[in-house]
Amino acid sequence: MSRQDAEQAVEHIRNTLKKWDDINSWSEMPTRYVDPVMKALGWDYTNPYQCNFEHPRTPKGQKMKKVDYAFFHWDQREYADPNYPNRPAILLEAKALYEDLDKDGHERQLRGYVNVAPRIDEGYAVLTNGKVWKLYNLSWRGRFTSKCEYILDVAHGNHRNHAKTLFDCLRKERWWNTP
Repeated sequence: MSRQDAEQAVEHIRNTLKKWDDINSWSEMPTRYVDPVMKALGWDYTNPYQCNFEHPRTPKGQKMKKVDYAFFHWDQREYADPNYPNRPAILLEAKALYEDLDKDGHERQLRGYVNVAPRIDEGYAVLTNGKVWKLYNLSWRGRFTSKCEYILDVAHGNHRNHAKTLFDCLRKERWWNTP
C-alpha cells in the first residue's frame, strides 16, 4: 500500500466513470468506486477487526441503524477483552452514483452514526457517491457540518492531489499501528 496505489485507484475510478457513467444503482457503486480506493489504502476486507460492512451503530432500545462501512483502530486491549468494543477510525456511508450528497438527510444520517459510535473523537466520517468524497474530520470541534475538511470530485481536478488527500486521511497505517 502506497500513495502510488491510491493514485492508481483514483485514476481507475476516473476511467470507470468515463466508461460506465450510466450505471446509477447503489449496489454497483461500492464495488466499482469505494472498494478499490479503500483496498488501495491498505484495508483488508476479510479481516473483521479492520473492516465491517453494515456495521450496527445503534444504542439498545432504538431502531437498528447500520453504517455501510466501519474501519477500526488497532488497539491491543480490543483483542484482549471481548467486552471492549473496537473503536472506529472511519465511518463511511455510500450513496448511489451521482446521488446529491448535499441533500439534508444524507449528512444528518452520517452524523447520527457518528453520534452513537463508541469513542470516535478522532478519525473521519466519509460520505461518498463514488464520484464525490466528503471527508469530515472528527477531531475538529463544532457542528458536524463545519467538520467537512475535504470535498473531492475524483472525476475532475488533479487525481494525484485527490489520492494524496485520501492517502493522508484514510490509509490503514494511519489508524492501524501494529506493535
